[in-house]
Amino acid sequence: DDIYQTKRDNKGKWSEPTVLNETINSPVSEGSSALNQKKNEIYFTRCGVQEKGVMGCSILWAKKAGQKWGQPEVIPITEDTFTVGHPAISPDDNTLVFASDMPGGQGGKDLWYITYDKKAKKWSEATNLGSEINTAGDEMFPYIRDNGELYFASTGHPGMGGLDMFKS
Repeated sequence: DDIYQTKRDNKGKWSEPTVLNETINSPVSEGSSALNQKKNEIYFTRCGVQEKGVMGCSILWAKKAGQKWGQPEVIPITEDTFTVGHPAISPDDNTLVFASDMPGGQGGKDLWYITYDKKAKKWSEATNLGSEINTAGDEMFPYIRDNGELYFASTGHPGMGGLDMFKS
């Protein structure tokens, strides 16, 4: 899987999708991406494949370099044996919300967050969003609106079934 882009003209018509450059898309799978407010940083999920099957997924980020994206870097969140993905960046670019099956959650995939320390130039340890958001089911695909509202999908909160959408 690869990440594509499309642009909308001043009449509201979308262009044909084009694949992002090879620094973002690789021979393995990429997806679930988010842009910062200035649209000059991208956060995305990359899942590697080994000969004996699929290994864990990670979150990477890259900065815009002219018209292309620069070389991405992995955001170190947890051990490679756990899946981390579905990044959502806050409007102030300081908080990254993501889904993971790492230990310490409510069960299934939970939503977690890390914050960026600009002075130290590193991300904090991951914090679980807690039982108000997370359930024994799966919470995934977070999105943070400009006003701070968190939207996410869940199989654990009462709803119509499957991955229903919720807001916090």
